[in-house]
Amino acid sequence: MSRSRTADATIRGFNYQFDASIRLILAADDNSMITVEDIEDVDVSDGKSINAIQCKYYEGTKLTNSVLREIVKPMLEDHQRRVSKINYYIYGYFKDKVDLPLQDSIKFKDEVLTYTKDKIAKNIANDLGLSLKEIESFLSCLKFEYTKKYGPHKEAAIDDLKQAKKCSIDEAKSHYYPNAFTLISDLATKSSKAERTIRKADFLSRIDSKQILFHHWLLREKEESIYCRMIRQSFFTQNNVSPYARFFSIECSGTELIHELKDLLVHLGNKWSSSRRVRLEPRQRYAPYVLLRNCPASKLSDLKAELYHEAYSFVDGFPFNGASFTVEHIHSDQTNENRILVRILANESELETALASMTNRTKQLYEFFNASQLPIEVNFRHVRIPITSISMVSNII
Repeated sequence: MSRSRTADATIRGFNYQFDASIRLILAADDNSMITVEDIEDVDVSDGKSINAIQCKYYEGTKLTNSVLREIVKPMLEDHQRRVSKINYYIYGYFKDKVDLPLQDSIKFKDEVLTYTKDKIAKNIANDLGLSLKEIESFLSCLKFEYTKKYGPHKEAAIDDLKQAKKCSIDEAKSHYYPNAFTLISDLATKSSKAERTIRKADFLSRIDSKQILFHHWLLREKEESIYCRMIRQSFFTQNNVSPYARFFSIECSGTELIHELKDLLVHLGNKWSSSRRVRLEPRQRYAPYVLLRNCPASKLSDLKAELYHEAYSFVDGFPFNGASFTVEHIHSDQTNENRILVRILANESELETALASMTNRTKQLYEFFNASQLPIEVNFRHVRIPITSISMVSNII
């Protein structure tokens, strides 16, 4: 399998488990306690029983006896250790749907638990010292749920959120789904079981936040290319771009070269500006606001000079030399004659002023940070995305 296909499979498996976690939480009773990454991927307790659920997404893998054996072995071992028994679920998608011998303990032992090592037939039941009665006990606690393929499964998770929050599908997709995804990933990073446990009602309450924060854990755990692709697929793949006021805050180290910053601004403008489109009404036009946070003033001045000499149209809030920052200039209309590619902000104060004075459009703030986050709170969509360098921003957007 190629590196690209392997990366895609990794992303899908990772996202599938988080989508499954969302669906399983929403399917539980309001007072059920849900723990991620404990006995299995997701454990659901209603106070009377525990359901330990393992999530598997094997789009290119058949569900053979050997595949099933690897899945159920840790479950069997856990079942053997327990005095108070729990329920086990296999929640997954496989290339082929097959009939499994889950009702017949003899067939299950002979067909699923048998394996070969050093050309010698062995059996997990014998390895663990399990009797047929104990296998029957385990099978009575085991359930298997075939689920939908990746795309429809994700859509089902979004629809579940729509039903739970009684909102539109667009709001479920753009707001609640990213928040739910991030909350699950946050829970998974916690060291103690108590911190990885949440009540369904609390889950629904916590995903109401307007702020969407991706964690350094995602960046640390995933290859950079996979991480960038995950973020891009979540936020930056729209085919029909809405004319929103998009603000991008990008934390710089101060060591970036002028050409790196220029390439980034041009890339941002080409992707998130309507400057190259001709037949658009003024209210349909848009151009991104960009704060290169911590970029030295002298370097920012040189950057603007290069953009100007290369005939890129931009505004920066200063209508003439010596003028004060004005909202009228930073919000200048993009027209066929003035095809503004990007709106450049110099500091956090200008960002806050531009945000506060933008009252006639939907606002979105995308913050790419490394060492520190913006010290602001807003009441609209605010996505915080950790990066290690500004080159990642181009790969994400």
